Amino acid sequence: MTIRLLLAIGLVLSAGAACGGEDEGKWKPPYQNDPAVVKQLDALGDNTAMVLPVKVTGLEGGCEKNDWLRQGPFTRAYCTKMPYAPDRRTAFYCGQDHNLPHYNDCWEFHLGSATWYCLSNPDGGNCETIWRQLVPKVWGKKPETDPEKLAKARAQVVQWMQDNVTLENGYLQTRKNGGPVFGWHTWDGLSYDPRVGKMFWVVLDDQETQLGYLQTYCQVLGKDFEEEKKKLKPGTGMWSFDPGTKKWARWTGAAPHPRMRGMGGTLHYLPDLKKMIWYCSATNVVPHEYGMWSYDAVADKWEEIRPNDGKDIGTLIHKEKVAPLCELQVAYSPKHKKLVAVLAKDTFVYDAAANAWSKVCTDEEQYASDCRTVFAYDSASDVFLLFNAPKGEWDDARNLRAFDLKTGKWETLAPQGPAVPKGTRKGYYDPEQNALVLADQGPVWVYRYRKAEMK
Repeated sequence: MTIRLLLAIGLVLSAGAACGGEDEGKWKPPYQNDPAVVKQLDALGDNTAMVLPVKVTGLEGGCEKNDWLRQGPFTRAYCTKMPYAPDRRTAFYCGQDHNLPHYNDCWEFHLGSATWYCLSNPDGGNCETIWRQLVPKVWGKKPETDPEKLAKARAQVVQWMQDNVTLENGYLQTRKNGGPVFGWHTWDGLSYDPRVGKMFWVVLDDQETQLGYLQTYCQVLGKDFEEEKKKLKPGTGMWSFDPGTKKWARWTGAAPHPRMRGMGGTLHYLPDLKKMIWYCSATNVVPHEYGMWSYDAVADKWEEIRPNDGKDIGTLIHKEKVAPLCELQVAYSPKHKKLVAVLAKDTFVYDAAANAWSKVCTDEEQYASDCRTVFAYDSASDVFLLFNAPKGEWDDARNLRAFDLKTGKWETLAPQGPAVPKGTRKGYYDPEQNALVLADQGPVWVYRYRKAEMK
């Protein structure tokens, strides 16, 4: 990291400590609390859980009957993160999973009214059907041999591309909500910046991927690829969603910026730095992708971070073993100015003020993964909460654990009240209601570690 950036971070950290609070953000809270729901939440005691029924609104065009959406967004198991929007008092959700519907929908959940709000229905439906199933049948290396089936697949793809995809603003997008035409797994790559009032999603469609999609688009519709390629703008695989316009936008701009192709990274907003941090340590792409960057959404500027006295991320992972590999989960404590990362049995800490990674502990009872567990910071009690998967699966062995940054130790909790319902869970910590929320479709599980002390 440059000296100039280090000085800037130090000044921002000092200013954040002085003012002691979050940015007010772009939005006023858009939803009213339901007194009946708040009454139940207020009655929740220490180390106690409850199951809360939820409402769903905003679905249209037949999505009201879609089993993947009608009870709220299905959990994309490669994304259990719901970034909290402090100005809106909600948590956002979107993303993709493996071999399940690939939608570019966007949602937010408001605990105070126990309601899922669909801000944008899937545009173009399940695009995996087109890109992964039908396109290879027509234009793949081993196309469909039955003439009737081949003609049917071709007609379906052509119609879908004509109806749903357009090349505008320098990138391919869907026509209604301007969203990704085919996103990758989301991993821990969701964040929200209250200063610009947008959610950010690392879709991983880097320039190479965009070119591949464009080539298919041109092939299907008979367009001149070389001519259409001139319309592409440089950029990287991060998209933003504006809840005001209910539109997506892909990040475009010149280098320097991260490649954003490696799978299993994390994107997280640090309120005192007023920046998002992108951390990628991917061995699942060629070439491997290691990097750590900050992004200032107001200035629209990326800057590379070189932690631990300027060392590269690969060295910190493989040689010094003080930084996490891919498929991690993170949560941030503004109180301590530290980003805690969990991966399998290990816990790491990034000290934002010192610009340094360190490994804190290995705990045999812990197994954390961005597609199996939920990790969040409880600001009222100053603990990190992990919906744990000790066997590494979504099974009955799941439990809840708490990590104390001051002691560097974990404890396994035994919550009073109902157990977490079966199913894949996504979640977040809601500071307004002082509760951890675990959601799938249908009722949510709500847990309070400790009631907040009166000030």
